Amino acid sequence: MNIPNSKTAKLVKQAISARKMSLEECCRAFNAKYSEEINSGAVRALNKDFISRVTRNNFKICGSRILKLCEFLEIKEPDRQPDPLQVLIDQIGEFEKRVQTDASFKAKFSAIASFLVGLNLKRMRGENQDEVC
Repeated sequence: MNIPNSKTAKLVKQAISARKMSLEECCRAFNAKYSEEINSGAVRALNKDFISRVTRNNFKICGSRILKLCEFLEIKEPDRQPDPLQVLIDQIGEFEKRVQTDASFKAKFSAIASFLVGLNLKRMRGENQDEVC
């Protein structure tokens, strides 16, 4: 059983209020706590607009950012799993960011991608049927 988004919104709002934090203070505390993960691209930084949307139940998918916010606020939602599509979207975004910011990673990825495209083209043409990778 998943917790409805409306309940998540209410729990986040209550947790922030209980800590007597403004949305900006919550963002600063979250971003400070997870600064290393944010810098590495593993976690996305929060801003007050995002938290405001969450507290107003103005979100459709409970993605990894919301789950991380719940973790930060010590909101226990044991049955809540991130939406697989949102996880994939987040991972693609992190991957794209890494490709854009790390030249050596970009070069390695480009070489691998070219190899795989070539391999796929050969297989589509029926070349090297016995070749095993």
